[in-house]
Amino acid sequence: MKFLLSPIAIIYTLIVLVRNKLFDLRVFTSVEYDFPLIAVGNLRVGGTGKTPMIGYLLRMLHANTETAVLSRGYGRKSKGFLLANDNSSAEQIGDEPLLIKSTFPSVNVAVDEKRVRGVEKLRRLQNEPEVILLDDAMQHRSIRPGLLILLTAYNKLFLDDFPLPAGRLREPKSAANRADVIVVTKCPTSLSIEERNTLETRIKTVSNKPVFFAYESYNSLRPLTEGLKEVSLTDLSHYSVVLFSGLADPSNLLNWVRESAENVNHIEFNDHHWFSETDFERIKSVFEKTTSEKKLVLTTQKDAIRISKLLQNKKFADLPIYVIEHEMSIFKEGQVPFEKKINDFIRSYSTNA
Repeated sequence: MKFLLSPIAIIYTLIVLVRNKLFDLRVFTSVEYDFPLIAVGNLRVGGTGKTPMIGYLLRMLHANTETAVLSRGYGRKSKGFLLANDNSSAEQIGDEPLLIKSTFPSVNVAVDEKRVRGVEKLRRLQNEPEVILLDDAMQHRSIRPGLLILLTAYNKLFLDDFPLPAGRLREPKSAANRADVIVVTKCPTSLSIEERNTLETRIKTVSNKPVFFAYESYNSLRPLTEGLKEVSLTDLSHYSVVLFSGLADPSNLLNWVRESAENVNHIEFNDHHWFSETDFERIKSVFEKTTSEKKLVLTTQKDAIRISKLLQNKKFADLPIYVIEHEMSIFKEGQVPFEKKINDFIRSYSTNA
């Protein structure tokens, strides 16, 4: 199939290369700013952990720095600039921005399909942000970020992929040179330093930028429906689990749940799937057919954002749904250098000012 699609992929690649060159030559305009603007992006379509990386940066910065987040709000049913508030819904601003806002309620989170306009509106807020994080912005060349973080998933490296439609790359591998930092995400926690060094050497054949390694850290289970007892991660080994997810790549999550639970039945939906009553009837049916005495339903933080209305339906009130709370963590050998690079970048603007 890749062979059959390769002629189209070559044409696609040429178009992308010409577009990028026109931006590099300033034929197409890229706006630059005199304050710290950090972009997080990827080369491969979906599933590299952009939202967890935004969360990592916010945990680093928001306590001491007025930080805002700007996303296009993928999958939302609205247009234009919107600033998230306590009443925002996933339909209005998208599931990922709503997840960021619910996790960091004091942070200004905005969506706008036009990034330049979104940045300008954020900068006019009364509590003007000192730093703006751009979510999923590698291909949005209309803005030239001061620092670009490229993410690539461990099990689906951009090195081993091909441009669309023969593969899943939005841009050719050489585009990695635009990044200032490369983070390999979704690594196994057991990944040794030697294996990381080998992988870093491979990446440096394409880009000589600093390479860091990150993994998903699963912290707790949060009851989503009322009246549920607390279940710890260690307790999960005694439960049969019905897991439902709408992710671009659920493989890491599924592996973790299978290692943690007694038995797992996974119901998989498309990324950013809008759950319907029919979907929940299917989930309930699978749960009811699970014969174990101890059983529960698991879902992700992002999917939980999109099911709030369905939980108000009395038909599903008895489903014991728990949310897997997780976050991105940098391997300890790289954590200090990574955070130093981010902080040095932000401080450079203060020094220049």
